[in-house]
Amino acid sequence: MPSATSIISPRRRLLVPLLAVLAAGQSTPLLAQSSPWTAVQRYQWADDTKGSWEGSSQKTGSYKTKITVYKLDDNGNTSADWYRVDLTIQSTIDRYRKGDKECGWWTDKIVGVFNLTGPGDIVDYGPQSSVGSSSSSFAVGAGLELSGPRLQASYSVNQTKPDAGIKVERDTVKNSIVWIASLTGCKNPGGIPYSGASKVAKATFALNPSVVVQVPEGKQVQFSTKLDKTQSSIEQAKVKLTNLNGEVTRSTKYMFNYALKCGGTTCFKQTDSVTSQ
Repeated sequence: MPSATSIISPRRRLLVPLLAVLAAGQSTPLLAQSSPWTAVQRYQWADDTKGSWEGSSQKTGSYKTKITVYKLDDNGNTSADWYRVDLTIQSTIDRYRKGDKECGWWTDKIVGVFNLTGPGDIVDYGPQSSVGSSSSSFAVGAGLELSGPRLQASYSVNQTKPDAGIKVERDTVKNSIVWIASLTGCKNPGGIPYSGASKVAKATFALNPSVVVQVPEGKQVQFSTKLDKTQSSIEQAKVKLTNLNGEVTRSTKYMFNYALKCGGTTCFKQTDSVTSQ
């Protein structure tokens, strides 16, 4: 069973900007300055991943998923409250082999879901849709300098792009966002040419979405990582070329369903589950 840890940090800080880089699920300050964003709660779950291969179960690697909720110190603004939610969904492969007619395991896909279930609006988010396999940064919260609390609340995040890119689905009616990161796996095992999985697909890849939400003054921010039948998840795969059945692919999927309700400096977990298939 996965383990969960939580840390409450309600300490108020000075109203000056913080630029940070979020890589592989970790946040590292670039400048030794305080931030208007105060950490309300951090939750983290981690465990091994397993997959079924030729009738037996084998360890494929591990997963880590983390949710960090921040509240904006809005300098006494009474028009609304603002929260920032950082998500990390990470897949690590420990068992990768490119053999004669067998290749895997690799991370095939990571999905991140943010579904606002209570009153409020999503006012900023990242990353946006992208293609290519490189690193780039995105910023959230910059718009708060021009409206609302009129503070320098921009926060910069570094996101490694997967080979096949990141697709973003924004639903303004349901107040939700879905990020889908696709990675390049093994192609044509045993054939010519025969390409193995990409560097990030056979090692560690983390999807690091960030969302800024505005809620009515004094109200709680409520959200979940599930939208209808879609939820935050990682999917790992392995392929083999057989004389009888041709190319056979096996996959293992871990789905993360968390729902939180946060107000002021307190968060409550409403749902906390990890399922696999």
